[in-house]
Amino acid sequence: MLGTKGMHTLGGKDWDDILINMVCNRFQQQFDMDPRSDGAELEKLSVLCEDYKKMLTDEESISARIECFGKSGGENGSGYTITRSEFETESRWLLEETGDIVNELLKDLGLKPSDIDDAILVGGSSRMPMVRDYVASMGPWKVVVRRDAETAVAKGAAVLADMYSERPRSSVPNFSEVTSHSLGVLAADPEGNRYVNDVVIPIYSNIPCTGRRSLRIEPKNRTDVIEVYTLQGESDIPLDCAVTARYEIRGFENYGDSAVIDLEYSYSKEGTVQVSAMQNDKKLVVTPRPAPAADEIGWMGEAPGNRTVDVPIDSGIVICIDLSRSMEGNLQEVKEAVRDFVNKVTGPRTRVGLVGFADRVRTYIEMSSNTAPISSALADMKIGKLGRGTDASPLPVAEDMLFGTEGSRTVIILTDGRWGHRDRAVEEAEECRSNGIRVLAIGFGESDLSFLKQIASLSDAEKLASLGDLRRRFSTIATQMAADSDGLREEAS
Repeated sequence: MLGTKGMHTLGGKDWDDILINMVCNRFQQQFDMDPRSDGAELEKLSVLCEDYKKMLTDEESISARIECFGKSGGENGSGYTITRSEFETESRWLLEETGDIVNELLKDLGLKPSDIDDAILVGGSSRMPMVRDYVASMGPWKVVVRRDAETAVAKGAAVLADMYSERPRSSVPNFSEVTSHSLGVLAADPEGNRYVNDVVIPIYSNIPCTGRRSLRIEPKNRTDVIEVYTLQGESDIPLDCAVTARYEIRGFENYGDSAVIDLEYSYSKEGTVQVSAMQNDKKLVVTPRPAPAADEIGWMGEAPGNRTVDVPIDSGIVICIDLSRSMEGNLQEVKEAVRDFVNKVTGPRTRVGLVGFADRVRTYIEMSSNTAPISSALADMKIGKLGRGTDASPLPVAEDMLFGTEGSRTVIILTDGRWGHRDRAVEEAEECRSNGIRVLAIGFGESDLSFLKQIASLSDAEKLASLGDLRRRFSTIATQMAADSDGLREEAS
């Protein structure tokens, strides 16, 4: 199979409707009553006109008898005479639409009518002389009408079913399927001026097939969810295409630095479409959502920046404070900086947890949007309660506390000393990152900057600060996070 093209809304019923309108127009002229206004009468007439269409295949004219609203159409109720010539004239535009489709297919495939040997007609409509004559006029090919024209499609479906069955068979028909439409995703054009249909799987691709695209999130956009709309059609204008599905992608790392998501679009031999997403070899969560209705996609014809949606987000922050002996004399300043930070970032959908660590780890505050207990928990943090050194890492505990948070997840570590078991801590930090958890490390005093760089998620996520500078440093982080943590983010789509 080289290619395929069609119009799902064009078929034998369109010729039936031509006859229905011809008969109803004459009835309305005669009685000033329209059978199309009554569902029951129209249904009865539809059955009659399908039979009349078949009769015109062999007859030059027919008498279309119609009884509606207790009245019989035609002179003395004898019906309306409709000739084949009249019917062909009224339905000529249907043939021309079919011809346009055939010509488009040949053009797409780079073929000329002279390259075609036979034009095989299938379907009940191929019995009509006008169809055979029109197809013959389009090219030098031989027009073939199968004896089983009405059942050819059903037989083809049976052959296909046999191919997919597990029953042994002696031979398999040698043909391949191709996509009948291009499949794409909604995207902004390179200039960001309009939405376009970015084709991922072109028309006439051999099935099964797969296409990939990289999606880049704009800098400073710290969204935690991406909406993907899949489109079907050849036009680059989204509103000229069919919107087939909508997906939400979550679980990726995004720190406002132009994160990249790799999207995979696959079309199976069974005709199903699958969408998956990856970031740095990590599989992301892709959730199908109901496709929008036709009256809900008008924004696709506008500039991308014109649409904003309120996207509810959950954010989780675990603050881990070093309580080893070397923190003596520094702890009070750290507590005050943490208190200020929490007041700035908290919101109705932000949950905060508090952890202390030294030779042991203790959870002082479980994850909660109620930050009132923070002050008393900070007051309860004492040097020496958890040991003298820093042999215990708070990262596994913090990761467990953030489990179940769908939005942004952040661990902030404040430390002034050198950690024991640093290799293990680096592995734990890597596990956090692989699970979409951002790690910020703020060190002061005798902190090992190279170690902080290893456990932090970003190159600028590790900081050395003097105690006097700690509040300002913390305040900067709080300001950046507060914009994402007020319960609703306004996100351009």
